[in-house]
Amino acid sequence: MNDDLILRVDAQTFADDTFKIADPSGLVIDAQLPGWAELRWHRDLQRRCGAELKWKIVRRHWGDLDHDLRRAIVKDIREALIIIVDPSLYRFAIERLVERAVNQPRRSWPQPFHEGFDGEAAHYEVESILDDSPAARVGEFLANDGLDLLETPDGLGPRDRIASRQSALAALETALGSVHNVRLFGARSGAAFAHVLDRQVWIDHLTAVMADMRYISPQQLLGGVLAIGERIQRVFDEGNRTSIDAIADLKDLVRERLVNDGHIVLPADGAPAGVIEMSSRETALLQAADIAAGYARTIYADIGLRAVCEEFKGVILNGSMVRDWSQVERPNSADWRIRR
Repeated sequence: MNDDLILRVDAQTFADDTFKIADPSGLVIDAQLPGWAELRWHRDLQRRCGAELKWKIVRRHWGDLDHDLRRAIVKDIREALIIIVDPSLYRFAIERLVERAVNQPRRSWPQPFHEGFDGEAAHYEVESILDDSPAARVGEFLANDGLDLLETPDGLGPRDRIASRQSALAALETALGSVHNVRLFGARSGAAFAHVLDRQVWIDHLTAVMADMRYISPQQLLGGVLAIGERIQRVFDEGNRTSIDAIADLKDLVRERLVNDGHIVLPADGAPAGVIEMSSRETALLQAADIAAGYARTIYADIGLRAVCEEFKGVILNGSMVRDWSQVERPNSADWRIRR
């Protein structure tokens, strides 16, 4: 047996999200920190801001912290991957589409038309979040037998596969149950399957496998990328069990398929769950992730996406990696300031 195939979960990432129920935009921002972040500043910050650190508390005390402490905090939270789900972008897109179709601006629409549009726009938002999330691509991997043929042995042609994918996303929408859960799932699944969205992960994996294989199918390549992700356990803050259960179910199905396809071998004593919940009181990394997510939300709301990309290691917006670490020129951390 190839020891390289045996699944060993030897890394963790810790994620926390920020959202406001009263926010009509429905914006959700998730920050994911690597498990190796040192956080030497954590105890000092607790003494100044309280035992359980939250962004809104830290922001209030930021001006009173000394320069070295602020610089240490910045150094760590800039390592975060920021995942943004901004439903307003979907609503804006469909509103512009309808305005062009009826040749009238929204303010001129009659009230019954307004009401009908709002209902369709809400449904479009939910479908778009799920369709753009990594869950859609994972679903294709689970349904695909890996053969690039018009008609496959299981009897599913291209149209059947599209219908199967749509059915799977509809089932996911039903399981999540509410728009709020869908938004959180969009952000959290982006964190849980960030490796699927990272172009550099694909390049590195393809470079490695092509040294031994002359031909590789897209299905095999995706399986290898998903196998890489199985070596990382994602840890989320408690608070929305529905979204976590949906991601855990996907991770379990992926792991089963990877075993069946020969990408990984589970150890005899089993492997840790791919995604779990913990209380932020139990680990400093979840508290640090909350600070990173809150800061990213402040920048995104006040300045915009470009500023978020300049501050953090990587940024995913509505299911697409828009900035990775290699593209960012980082400013001097001594010049970093909390924007009030």
